[in-house]
Amino acid sequence: MSDLRPKRYFTVLFPLWQVGIRAKFLDSQPYEVLDKFLERAVTECGINTVDGLATFFGLRPSVIRRLVAFLIKLGHIEMRGGEITLTTIGSRSVAMSVRYTIKHIEQELLFDSFTCSPLPKTYYSIPLPTEPLPPCEETYRQNFRPLSARFAGKPFQAKALSELAAQPDRDDFNLPKEFTDLTTTSVNTVYLPVYLVRAANEDGADTYLAFSRGANDRDVFIERLCADVPSIKHTLDVEKTNDEPDILWTKWASKNGFEPAQVLSELPNGVWRATLPNDVFTGAASKFGLPMIGSYRPFEQHFIQLWCNDARLRRRAAEERALSFLKTPQLNTRAALNEQLTYLCQQLEIDTLNADDLCVIARNRDESQAIEILDSLV
Repeated sequence: MSDLRPKRYFTVLFPLWQVGIRAKFLDSQPYEVLDKFLERAVTECGINTVDGLATFFGLRPSVIRRLVAFLIKLGHIEMRGGEITLTTIGSRSVAMSVRYTIKHIEQELLFDSFTCSPLPKTYYSIPLPTEPLPPCEETYRQNFRPLSARFAGKPFQAKALSELAAQPDRDDFNLPKEFTDLTTTSVNTVYLPVYLVRAANEDGADTYLAFSRGANDRDVFIERLCADVPSIKHTLDVEKTNDEPDILWTKWASKNGFEPAQVLSELPNGVWRATLPNDVFTGAASKFGLPMIGSYRPFEQHFIQLWCNDARLRRRAAEERALSFLKTPQLNTRAALNEQLTYLCQQLEIDTLNADDLCVIARNRDESQAIEILDSLV
């Protein structure tokens, strides 16, 4: 993302409402032969008594009575004063030649706890902890914490369910359009682990990028919340850092075996950069690896850019990175690839590298897979 530079990241637990609902829906099954023809006789022939139906079909009245009792139980017919009439479901079943029955089902829906907006289906296939984990918990989520101990969002609003039910695209939010007569059975809090990256654009204004298991790439749902709910942004803005930047990066340099005064610098745009010797990126004993030149490394929720003053080495790093991201699905045209290469060259401060250059590099290295991908670009 050529117009953004990362400044800090947060590992947070976004509180969500997990709402249990009960609903009705029409289940479709094949008709039994006698059921179908009895209902057709009532609606098409106007035969609406047990005796009349028994005579019409040549069956004993006791058989018809059993069928009528069964269809009443299904909700297909009603009997008043000895006369049989079809219900709405019965009439629909006859018209569609499918036996519909009303069934009840229980379902869970997810809403964010700040605006009570429903979450898309993609969030339903991931595990969501039901309570924040204590900081000492030795699990992969040990660093994820609620936005703030005093920040609880809004109570669940009952109207959120009716508003979701009225949406034409409600299937996308795990509520099939076939479900009717929705009632709430439970409301619980669950948490979505999210990485939030605070980044500055070219004008210096801050924005937040979100990443979670609920999205394949950036989590635009959470990003929209951060942009629309002022209290979320305020909570993140006031969270204190462990150290001042110069102290923080001095600690980083010392921890990695570098002399802070020799490698650290703050760029005019606010990015902290570590300018390191060539051998840190090359050779068997390299600490970071060639493709890491120009990249951002996280440290105690902040970012530092790794750098090398050797322009030839930076170009080699660009070539390595360019060949590695050829497999990115979004780069399916030469124009898209050239756009990404332009940004990469700007980031590494080298002369332009384009798709034609990459073709020559791939052939010189006999990179068959890269050649195949490059030849397939339109």
